Amino acid sequence: MKFFSVVLPVRNGGEYIKDCVNSILAQTYPHFNLIILDNCSTDGTLDWLNSLQNKKIIIYPSDISLTIEQNWARVTTIEKMEFMTLIGHDDLLYPNFLETINNLINEHPTAGLYTTHFDFIDSKSLLIRPSMQMPAKMTAASIVENFFQSRLDMMGTGYVMRSVDYDAIGGIAAYPSLLFADFELWIRLIGNTYEAISDKDCFAFRKHASTTTTSKDNVMLAACKRFIDFLGSYKKNNEAVSKAVDNYLGHFLQVNAISMAHRLLRTPIELRNGLTVVSVIDKFRQWAAEMHVSQDYHPEKEFRYKVAKLIDGNTISRNLFLQFKKIYTKPVINKN
Repeated sequence: MKFFSVVLPVRNGGEYIKDCVNSILAQTYPHFNLIILDNCSTDGTLDWLNSLQNKKIIIYPSDISLTIEQNWARVTTIEKMEFMTLIGHDDLLYPNFLETINNLINEHPTAGLYTTHFDFIDSKSLLIRPSMQMPAKMTAASIVENFFQSRLDMMGTGYVMRSVDYDAIGGIAAYPSLLFADFELWIRLIGNTYEAISDKDCFAFRKHASTTTTSKDNVMLAACKRFIDFLGSYKKNNEAVSKAVDNYLGHFLQVNAISMAHRLLRTPIELRNGLTVVSVIDKFRQWAAEMHVSQDYHPEKEFRYKVAKLIDGNTISRNLFLQFKKIYTKPVINKN
């Protein structure tokens, strides 16, 4: 019999946290508690949680306003059950999540990480698409290889680990806005063991339409650079990961360089902190050279880069693009 802690950091969860908490409390597997790390919510979140008077819920309110990095850092300071999982306040666990994970642990007692397949849902909880198919087992190297080739959906919700392992590595790293932090966490937790994966769909990860008005481009770039630096250090002690990084990092850098260049086009130039499409591409070029994969980095040959560079080249085309994006939005990951 395994015991689980579901850890939910939150600030101003709104209506989403009600669905999230109710989905956790509806688990068919009974041996768990729900730990809430409330970060000075002002929208009634804390009052609603207290009104539930549920013995499974343990609330740790913060006395001072924290950054998202500081609030999640509290996870290592609290008492937890043998196994733990992290969840975003707007995501959902299906009723069979913990039961499926418990069976998975019994089948794979030596694994370092456990998860299931899942669904992407929109702001109205409607299905966008199921996650990509995953094998029953994945190593750190296979995670890197598949993630770098855009053949893997990995999110912060839905991963279960031993609490002692999480605490031993210092918890989730303090990446800017926690971007890419979960990928480092999963890789470090697996180490020389593996991740066990159920083929059942047992949770939902929510995507929202982008409504951001303040640029976070520098934050995204800083987080990406930190992840690259981590891989450069980690691969020295793991031959299989080193091979995966050497073979596929160039592709990853090229895809993300062009993606971030296009994202930059959605940011008014006065909010960019001096960034341009060309400068973003050049930053990734520098990182590729530092990781000795520059021969695999050729974004200038791709049509999407040429279009982005052309749009960013003058005020008229930039403004027309911004007007278009105000009319047309699409779901993006937005967990901050």
